[in-house]
Amino acid sequence: MDVEVIHLDVASALPSQQQYLCTFDNAADLINGVGDKALDGRDLALVNYLAKRDYREVRIYEVEGRDHDTIPYFEVTLDGSSYDSRAMGGGEFAIFYLWWALIRSPENSLILIEEPECHLSPGSQSALCDFLVWVSIAKARTIVLTTHSSRIVAKLDDDNLIFVYRSEKGIEVVRGQPSPALLETLGVEAMTDTVVFVEDRAGAEFARFLLQAFRPDLARRTEIVDKQGDGNIVNAIRESAGITHIGMIGLFDGDVRLKVPEEVKERAVFLPGEEAIEVIFRKMLEENRDRMKEILNRPDLGEVLFQLKGADHHDWYAGLCRHFGQSQEQLLTTLIRIWLRLDGNEAAARATVEAMVPLYKARR
Repeated sequence: MDVEVIHLDVASALPSQQQYLCTFDNAADLINGVGDKALDGRDLALVNYLAKRDYREVRIYEVEGRDHDTIPYFEVTLDGSSYDSRAMGGGEFAIFYLWWALIRSPENSLILIEEPECHLSPGSQSALCDFLVWVSIAKARTIVLTTHSSRIVAKLDDDNLIFVYRSEKGIEVVRGQPSPALLETLGVEAMTDTVVFVEDRAGAEFARFLLQAFRPDLARRTEIVDKQGDGNIVNAIRESAGITHIGMIGLFDGDVRLKVPEEVKERAVFLPGEEAIEVIFRKMLEENRDRMKEILNRPDLGEVLFQLKGADHHDWYAGLCRHFGQSQEQLLTTLIRIWLRLDGNEAAARATVEAMVPLYKARR
């Protein structure tokens, strides 16, 4: 099947078109013998949405351009005054042109758009992205565009983004999930939109490490709150039931999988394993003592573990940090890295993060 390819160069083509239209002092000379179409219903609503205006009337003429091609010429009525394409601002004319070009494009065509954000206000850029998605779905068009607009990029799913940049290696192409650093080059900065409640400091550090390791894009959007106990997480989820503008996730230790109340389960995710984090790490050190001595470079590990026998898991971990001369956060990062290298643990960690993903507020 032959596919028609349409190329829209907003930056250079539109100023040229508008300059050509301005060579006509008398509009009648431009539209003489050309029929007009008055926009109404959905078309008028779309143009108003894109331009962030409230036009009472819009008329469109398809006239012959400088290169004998067909170009649009618009007459509008807004706030009691009437004017046409020759008196429009660059952004206003760009909105009308893009609407016209996309609406009249043939079904199943391939539309290439260069930097559609040129001349457009941030509000119109965001609205244009909604319109492009609608056209591609409702009108069966394939749209490929280049853009530096943070408003447009932030509206698109990761699967619809390809980042291209130049490095010392040459041209780099990144498909799929973009890194936060790459997004920030376009001015797309993650705003906190999801709160993750955890049981304790260890849970907070574990959650932060896993998000940074496997989904750094989500890590930038997350506030992690230590609720000091699984019961307090349950209460926090219950109390936030009516909050819709921000995501709420209860991230519990694995030892409470069967204890979470039914009404909280849809917001609940569990850390890997069937026990508290400190218990998991305690068993890892005790059951692999010789190997752990080498990895941690702690010949005295046996003596330290002997001294900590009988302590509950919270006191055990605090004592381990004291003997190692590290903060709880520092040592936990080391232990997580070791734990991830053991068979099956990385897959379990990834599964925890992937279970959290659907609970994040949709990025829009």
